[in-house]
Amino acid sequence: MKSSLENRLAIQLFSYFGFLPILLTLALSLLLTACSGVSSSQPNTAGLPTTKGTLSPAPATINFGTVLLNSQAVTSVVSLTNVGTSVEIITSATIAPTSVFSIVSWTSPVSLNPGQTYQLRTVFTPKNAGTYAGTLTLVTLHETLPEPAGPPVIVGTTEPVPRISQLEISVIGTASAENTPPPVGVGVLVSPSSLALQSGQSKQFTATVTGTVNTAVTWTARLGSITSSGDYTAPIVTSQSSDTVSAISVADSTKYASSTVTITSTPSTGAAYSQNANSVTTKALPSDVLSHCFGDSSNCAAGDAIAQCALTDCGGLSELSNPAYMGNFLKASPGSSDLTDAFYSSASTDPWYSITAATPTGSHAFTFHAPNAAKFPEGVECEITVWDQSTGYVLGIYSSGCTGGGVTLPAASSCGSSSSNACAISGFTYKSISSNLFSSQDYDYTTAAQSSGQFAPAAGMIREQELQNGSINHALLFTVDCVNSATPFVFPGIAPALGQCGSGYFGPQNANRPSADTLLFLDYTPAQIASFNLPAWQATILTAFATYGGYVDITQGVNQGIGIGSDEEIESTEAWKYSNASVGCSGTNCYNDPFWPWITGQRGLDGSVNLSHVGCIGGSGANASQYRCIGAILANIPRAIGPEGSDTEGNSCTSGAGCYPSGHIHVADSCIAKGFANLPGGCS
Repeated sequence: MKSSLENRLAIQLFSYFGFLPILLTLALSLLLTACSGVSSSQPNTAGLPTTKGTLSPAPATINFGTVLLNSQAVTSVVSLTNVGTSVEIITSATIAPTSVFSIVSWTSPVSLNPGQTYQLRTVFTPKNAGTYAGTLTLVTLHETLPEPAGPPVIVGTTEPVPRISQLEISVIGTASAENTPPPVGVGVLVSPSSLALQSGQSKQFTATVTGTVNTAVTWTARLGSITSSGDYTAPIVTSQSSDTVSAISVADSTKYASSTVTITSTPSTGAAYSQNANSVTTKALPSDVLSHCFGDSSNCAAGDAIAQCALTDCGGLSELSNPAYMGNFLKASPGSSDLTDAFYSSASTDPWYSITAATPTGSHAFTFHAPNAAKFPEGVECEITVWDQSTGYVLGIYSSGCTGGGVTLPAASSCGSSSSNACAISGFTYKSISSNLFSSQDYDYTTAAQSSGQFAPAAGMIREQELQNGSINHALLFTVDCVNSATPFVFPGIAPALGQCGSGYFGPQNANRPSADTLLFLDYTPAQIASFNLPAWQATILTAFATYGGYVDITQGVNQGIGIGSDEEIESTEAWKYSNASVGCSGTNCYNDPFWPWITGQRGLDGSVNLSHVGCIGGSGANASQYRCIGAILANIPRAIGPEGSDTEGNSCTSGAGCYPSGHIHVADSCIAKGFANLPGGCS
């Protein structure tokens, strides 16, 4: 049975055309001859009055762009919307020239009520090189057609007469002179494929993507930094290093290409490190790191049990039921339990300070620049790190009794004008001294809770700027619960001092728990990390973990798993008010640290540990700009194929959908760290 609309249309057409059967037949024949591709069984519109139509096309112009000869046909969809108040019936759709343009899946008539949209698919299939122009012509019939109140209308009535309109859309396409077969799958090429740079130098990379119309790529660099447009900057290194720059296809994240960058160091400045001038923190893991796993160079299983203990509290936490604990990331603003180091970058214009502290080799005094009366974060312990860029020194300064805040370095008034008139720091000790932020270990320092790894805490600390820039170019530092003092202990030549598990708060001893300075790493590839579609903060930390690894440094309570936060692992926000005094800060509260607008807008990071939530929660105190953010760097990651092993849920990493993160985390053999430090027993 016909619809009401079809009945009305038939009645109207009959009343209008009933007395012209011969003319109607002739007009229909001419119309079908002129308009190729039009289906039959459509109402004849010849002789009807014309008027402006209400059909709105998007786009208004069809541009197929440039295609290769012999490639697959290119399709463009035109959305046709009835923007009027009457029913619009598309009775004809033709495209010319038909030698290169065509319409697919089209059957007339198409009736559109006001506001409705129809998508018409057009195709460009050139046979010869050149530029083509054509026209898509649409004929529509429209009129407000009321329901008949009585018997069918006969000739001579005053029923409204349907009107027609015609819409023409420009059509453009270019066929390339290249006559090549279509590529099989997506391919990526990077240029240059290799090059040599000095520390800090830049180079523009380009990527060519084939096999898809989506030629966008995601750029990654293992050591240096690279922008979304491929502008690469080499890292600062102290010895010759090798970096890998990769372009990952957005259309197919499993396809990527890489370039090798050889980086040579520039002469370093600052005091020489007396024990070991080589860094363990800024050197990437060797490409064959899986051949240097703890316990067995050909099998990572022994170390995997230790790695999984660090991540899941020896099975007490689950990737499925407790994803919030899969690598805690903690960051707080001033006034909201900001217990981490305040990190200051000082210059020659800042006052001079001096500190004297006892070390195993005797008393040492250090003179350096620091911001005037630099403030320590509130908390039970006081910790700041100062990087004096004029001398090269990096100092960690420590004391206790900072509860409530208000502890600062001495104010420079009658002191601080010169190194001989430096403001003396009393009541504090240095927790670490190194000669270079990026390249040196601690200077002549005893093993203690603030630096169990005995390399510069600042070099392993995650700083706000590098996290925002998306490039952490150094190893990470991790806190784990109940660290065991037994092997593996990978840092070269240092006896363990932290991590006695014991009973009580820290729980029982467990031989599988990692010892202090264990080097953990992930086996994810850049392509896999890109395919996970993680928020920026999480992808950046994950990339550093897979590129450089992470050292276990200090101990926390049970049921926490692996974590970044506390002490020296992530920079405090306290220093922001000193680096930009014009920013609106009041008392202990700093409202406009740029880190907070950046981080609070990202998903998977908040204080309620609801990983699907967006943003952070307000901190303690009256000011809503105080934040406390908690995230999990290994949560919300799907199962992925890996080189070996299985996860704590029993999923194989080498088959099927692969395994969860606990199957992708491993422990490195101590030869890697020794190799970094050029010590006997090293491997690379």
